[in-house]
Amino acid sequence: ISLRAPVLVDVFPDRVLYEPGETVRVWVRVLDSTSRAPLAGTRTHVEIADLGAAPRQVVTAASGVVVATFEIPESATEGERFGQVQVNGGGSAQLTSNFTFRVGRRSVERLLADIEITPDVPAPETAVAIIVRVRTASGAPVRGATVVLEVAGSGSVRGTTDADGI
Repeated sequence: ISLRAPVLVDVFPDRVLYEPGETVRVWVRVLDSTSRAPLAGTRTHVEIADLGAAPRQVVTAASGVVVATFEIPESATEGERFGQVQVNGGGSAQLTSNFTFRVGRRSVERLLADIEITPDVPAPETAVAIIVRVRTASGAPVRGATVVLEVAGSGSVRGTTDADGI
């Protein structure tokens, strides 16, 4: 005889580090433990007790997935946070799954750089134009970023981005 839960639950926040004021998105996937088929319409209770936010009562979609969101207060202190998901497994069975994440400050801003080279495929010894655009993860241009281009055998070129992130 073996016992197993009637459902499988996968739980994870969309990141491991959040800054105060950001939104935590907790993804929950509920599957039938025998067939591994997604379970639509499953009532799911998601909470993060130490954020001071009300628990979320959500229901899985046809994919067996649901996303619960929580705002981190601007006043939140740094440290690890603990959350819990409870899923009704059918009948009186209830499955509990825990998750963690951290609240803190990123030491390095996430930046994206796009590089445009004209012509696309230059012939040897041909001059090229290189444009570098620097932006934040949200797409906003970054003014004042230092960009260093190193070309093998030719040294490096250094520049600073303008208001357009170029």
